[in-house]
Amino acid sequence: LWLHPPPSHKWDYRYHRWSLCSQEICFKHPLSAAFFGAGKVMPIKRGDGVDQPLLLQFCQRAAKPGSWVHLFPEGKIFQSGSVGSLYFNARPPAVAADIGKLKWGVGKVVAHCPNPVALVPLHHVGMEGVVPQRSDGELRTHVPQPGNEAVLRVGREVYVDDIIEEWEAENGKLWKYGESGAERWESTRKEKELYSKIARRVEEALEDLEREAKADTTPGVVEGYRRIGEIKVFNEQEEEREREAGEENQSLYR
Repeated sequence: LWLHPPPSHKWDYRYHRWSLCSQEICFKHPLSAAFFGAGKVMPIKRGDGVDQPLLLQFCQRAAKPGSWVHLFPEGKIFQSGSVGSLYFNARPPAVAADIGKLKWGVGKVVAHCPNPVALVPLHHVGMEGVVPQRSDGELRTHVPQPGNEAVLRVGREVYVDDIIEEWEAENGKLWKYGESGAERWESTRKEKELYSKIARRVEEALEDLEREAKADTTPGVVEGYRRIGEIKVFNEQEEEREREAGEENQSLYR
């Protein structure tokens, strides 16, 4: 999507999308920082929560009328085959059932936008063959693998105006980006509940696309899910071998 916008917008920087990337990955070195920064990507720090200054800086730049913002609401790359499923650093099922599988940052970005937001969910299958991961998130290779088919599914627009209106009717007007509200960037408990509700609606939309994908008989999709199963088994076998090797090494030093 970044490389192939409509022809009328391709060379107009104003219409290119904004996005976030982990600062310890995309902004680790000056060269990569310059590359991603030129593509309208800004840094975020994993684990610092919805009140981190980096998210505020992003929203002040990107969350404006007419902007296109591309977010990864799981907060990391998941190759488990299911939205926010139990994967490295994912929320345990009991916690996910209570507060949702997705990160609340997407809720905060949307909640304080000065204009209504149209959310377009995207779901893809096949990238796990292009750049496969271990179950701990480490890449098996940094070189994209050829001969793999990736299938992208685009969902219908999702709106959360009703959630925001219901919250404001009970709690008062939300401050918006562009107003003198940055000093209130630290979220209240009630605001976090709102962010969670917004993220849950996005989660539902992504799960709908996931169900469509798993019912799809397109060869690329079927192959993608078959490969996910193989990678999962391979990861489990490798972890078992590493565990056994670790136990053997420990026995040598006893």
